[in-house]
Amino acid sequence: MQEIICTGCSRKLRVQPEWAGKNIKCPQCNTVQRIDSVEQESAWPNSIGSSSNAVSGNAFSEPHAGAAKYPELPRELNPYASPSMPGPQINKPANVNWRHQAIGVGDILERTWNLFAENLSSCLVMGVILLGVHIGKGVVTSGVTNAAQAMGDVWIFLAANLIAQIFDFLVTIYLNLGANIYALKIARRENASPADLFAGGAFFVRGLGLNFLMALCIYGLILLGMIPAGVVFLSQGQEAFQRDPTMVMVALGVGITPMIILCGWLAMRWFVALTMLVDRDGGVFDSLANSATYMNGSKLMTFLAMLLVGILGPIAVVLTCCVGMIAYVPFLAIMPVVVYFGITGQAIAGLKQPLTGPLPERIDLPGSITNVSAPQPQFPPSSPGSEGDPFGPPKQ
Repeated sequence: MQEIICTGCSRKLRVQPEWAGKNIKCPQCNTVQRIDSVEQESAWPNSIGSSSNAVSGNAFSEPHAGAAKYPELPRELNPYASPSMPGPQINKPANVNWRHQAIGVGDILERTWNLFAENLSSCLVMGVILLGVHIGKGVVTSGVTNAAQAMGDVWIFLAANLIAQIFDFLVTIYLNLGANIYALKIARRENASPADLFAGGAFFVRGLGLNFLMALCIYGLILLGMIPAGVVFLSQGQEAFQRDPTMVMVALGVGITPMIILCGWLAMRWFVALTMLVDRDGGVFDSLANSATYMNGSKLMTFLAMLLVGILGPIAVVLTCCVGMIAYVPFLAIMPVVVYFGITGQAIAGLKQPLTGPLPERIDLPGSITNVSAPQPQFPPSSPGSEGDPFGPPKQ
């Protein structure tokens, strides 16, 4: 039995000699790859000059003609290798295995609570760190704006306020990316560390673009809803508005109310877009489109769940003299991950759900592969004879 590297999640897998020439499926990420030969002792290319194959994760590419037959060191052992930016290691389930399903308010709240309770220490660590960073961010922005206001120059104050708002926006996006990485690892029973909360750099540009597009749509709709009030105000004049602002306020309510409803609909439509971007390492528009597709049938229930948490959460925070913020912040952070798992039919590791059923840690059966790295929760694959499953274990 020899080891290979999965091209999807970089896990070490053991293969039997008789599996040569067959397709196998990784039990961790469901990536399918063909075992051409079991003669290769490692997943690194056997030629100098084929380092691009190692970087791309293709462990089975043949060396080009004329390549020297010398073993190549792995990147982490090669002092002459070009530098790379390591990203967070997140299990990315195959998109083909997603199963679209609606999720109810009770399911969202129950699964979120169960995940929070069964990983209480990890969630509290996340809450303490995120809350501390947010407090520090608020202190910095308040200090900048107060110092600018003390100068007495209105333009300096406006510039400082704009800079503070941009800084707040960027830091919030960065923390949200890290919170998604951390919550995804908790949901899959992977080793989540505090460093994961600051590992969103690999997704930052795309996360910034996604949040910018969402903010542009939402604020654009709000401004659009204010047009009727502006038209009434201009037609009446400032003096008439000061005497009786009723007409302007009515026009504002009529114009902005449907826009607020539309903004809420868009927010629920894209509720898991950032989580999908992180988990699938996808693009901005792909993540928005996938979120819109899978949230179909679950937008209202998700909104109601968020509304309940948004009402009851602050009450609990007040009753605990703000200490409850340490639990409230991570609870909110893991809700998008729970919704994402629910609407795509993914099971949350460790939770007692009808579709889950952990397999033994080691399975050495013909047509299967064994994960020999750190033990990870696995779920029953499709039966070898099941129809319509092109990614099932190879038939003998």
